[in-house]
Amino acid sequence: DFFLKINPILALSMGKEKDNSNSLYNNTRGVEVSGSIMNNVGFYFNMTENQSRFMNYINQYANGHFGQNQYNALPRYGYWKEFGANGYDYFNTIGYVDFTIPKCFSISFGNDKNFYGYGYRSLFLSDQSAPYLNLKVNLKIWKLHYQVMFNEMTSQYIRGGDTLLPRKYGAFHLLTFKASKHLEIGLFESVVFQRNSGYDMQYLNPVIFYRSVEQSLGSNDNSLVGIQFRVNFLKSMQTYGQLLIDDFSFSQWKNGNSWWGNKYGVQLGYKYIDVAKIKNLDVQVEWNYVRPYTYTHSVGNSIVSMTNYTNYNQELAHPLGANFSEILFKLNYRPVPRLHLELMYLHSDRGADSSGISYGSNIFYSANANNIPKEYGVVMLQGAKTTLNILNFYAAYMPWHNVYLEANLMYRSSSSPIELLNQSTLGFTAGIRWNFARRQNLF
Repeated sequence: DFFLKINPILALSMGKEKDNSNSLYNNTRGVEVSGSIMNNVGFYFNMTENQSRFMNYINQYANGHFGQNQYNALPRYGYWKEFGANGYDYFNTIGYVDFTIPKCFSISFGNDKNFYGYGYRSLFLSDQSAPYLNLKVNLKIWKLHYQVMFNEMTSQYIRGGDTLLPRKYGAFHLLTFKASKHLEIGLFESVVFQRNSGYDMQYLNPVIFYRSVEQSLGSNDNSLVGIQFRVNFLKSMQTYGQLLIDDFSFSQWKNGNSWWGNKYGVQLGYKYIDVAKIKNLDVQVEWNYVRPYTYTHSVGNSIVSMTNYTNYNQELAHPLGANFSEILFKLNYRPVPRLHLELMYLHSDRGADSSGISYGSNIFYSANANNIPKEYGVVMLQGAKTTLNILNFYAAYMPWHNVYLEANLMYRSSSSPIELLNQSTLGFTAGIRWNFARRQNLF
């Protein structure tokens, strides 16, 4: 009738980065609690206290997204404070309660992250930002899985003294249809909005399209739609993808005038399990493409919008924002059961903002015809073209259950006309991790 599990959490590592006088380190301690009551009520709680010093590119992101804006953020986490020389002290908690009606229905409420999709990245919703308060309802009937989620998030803000941070809200629908054991299709829609009075009750309707609600309210809330798929074939291969549409005009697209308001993203991926029949050797290739100004939102003639697709000064979907093309290659190999080897290569091209002009990569800025350089002739990678290459090698050995001895070597090179984005570095870390999920910041 009652089950309880308590795990200690520990993650310690040390390292060094080229041309960085400060050593890299991470010191994480915490506790994980999970359990269930009568098999119908479940709960989970994870709390950690952390002190870390990251590679310099993380510092540049934390201090204003590589100089692209003034919104400070520590990737994947919420509130933080300075710790020593270029260090960070941050407290992270995740917790939720599940109520389940066997076989078909469940409700979850708590503070957590979510990820929609089948790839390494997600153009719909990823775990890139800080945790946020959410209520999720899941319904599983026949070959259908329908999830409705209502969120309270944090708008972008400028760090300063203690103050109540601005709030914004979100609502998400994801309907997945498993047509066969080989094919799965999902329909997605979301809306991000802000109200001084709190959550807009109109968006609590679980079965209506958000565009129609938006029109009936006379609002200009930020809504997105999309479709995703996964196809399994030849027993060991899979293709997957996502199509995200923020705003789109077919007539403008047909005219071929590259209208700024045609905002969309595309993901295509491929997985191959047990390559050439080598057991536990897996390959993944993925391409992500997002048009300029996607995820942004306009509010009158203001250059600041609180309803962009962000949370706690971080992107809700892809960490590169918009106006980019990315391809990544991932190789996983487990030569023996307790040893995990991983090699990743990422290449991306992005059109960065320059000279205070928004070219579509920085999704925090408001986008409308009055705030962008031109309404037509908007092309991919416009602005300061920035090329990024990342090569990352990771190795982990598990001597005991959930205890990992690990090492990570990363080479990162960025070339750009913008001085802050024109750099290369090499970093190495090694340590131990116990009952703690591995975290990566590859962007």
